[in-house]
Amino acid sequence: MKGTLVGLLLIAVAPFVPLQSVSAQDTGMVSGRVDDGTTLRPVQDVAVSVAGSQPTLTDNGGYFVVADVAAGPRALPLNHFGYGEHTESVVVTAGAEFSVEIRLSAQASNSHLLWWRLRRRMLRSAVGRPAAA
Repeated sequence: MKGTLVGLLLIAVAPFVPLQSVSAQDTGMVSGRVDDGTTLRPVQDVAVSVAGSQPTLTDNGGYFVVADVAAGPRALPLNHFGYGEHTESVVVTAGAEFSVEIRLSAQASNSHLLWWRLRRRMLRSAVGRPAAA
């Protein structure tokens, strides 16, 4: 009888007990700035992503933040039609922010232009920014 009451009490209280997310404890953040390697000016609208996290775009100052990145060594792919594809290696520590400065070299290519415009529209809509052409 006593065991049954305890069991019923646990079932009744369980929905109200806050649970800590295990994944939140095992994630960190990657932030940084992307610059042109020649002019050292910030590069806007670079697609930045890490597998398993929400992709983002650099702002007009070249800055980005990718949150909820699984801890450990990660590849940080970047893509911009005027600079092509670039991958940076980062090591994310749980509960910490990894900051990186990235310099890209211009690689103008018409084949990337159409692809990039489509991807930029998708990413802008995903992060809530207007999808300008």
